[in-house]
Amino acid sequence: MEAPSLYQQPLYALILCGGESSRMMTDKSLLEYHDMPQWLYLYNHLMPLVDKILISCREDQKALFKGYDLIFDGDEGKGPAAGLLAANKAFPDVAWLLIACDLPLLTNRSLKSLVAHRNHEKIATTFIGPENHLPEPVITIWETTGIELLRLRVAKGFNSLQHVLEDNDIELLQNEFPHEQINANTPEEREKIQDMIKKN
Repeated sequence: MEAPSLYQQPLYALILCGGESSRMMTDKSLLEYHDMPQWLYLYNHLMPLVDKILISCREDQKALFKGYDLIFDGDEGKGPAAGLLAANKAFPDVAWLLIACDLPLLTNRSLKSLVAHRNHEKIATTFIGPENHLPEPVITIWETTGIELLRLRVAKGFNSLQHVLEDNDIELLQNEFPHEQINANTPEEREKIQDMIKKN
């Protein structure tokens, strides 16, 4: 069966929940900023925008996501790269909207914009970081061409998604709502974001 062309490839989402959350000292995917676990908050925002959603997690976490489609890291890569490559191995003919679980302010406003401006001819479509002005590797639509470039890097021992984005031709967008790209990795950052949510 012939593989779909880039223009026919469906878009799946992958929520990255398998990190150790060492700086937060508790599982970031389970934190509740909006009266539900953060992974479920993101899942609900992604659901209308993609064809399928999978959760990237460790095998010891699988009971936390019972009833949802899961993907476990394989033997390729480390960190987010391992999750993305495992997802690609399971579903090789789709593009992936890769989302970190530590984005409490992210809404479908930003996600709709990202999907609407997806450029199939580039290896990826992403936002520019509001603070570091670099591509956001884990708020990104990765086309299969970009994933193959990542796979080649990983085979040489390099696991940085950001370096793949920086070194290649990507669709780089300015987000109308840049505060939605703020992540929370420490208890202090969590408290700050919780205060922002309360004020709104």
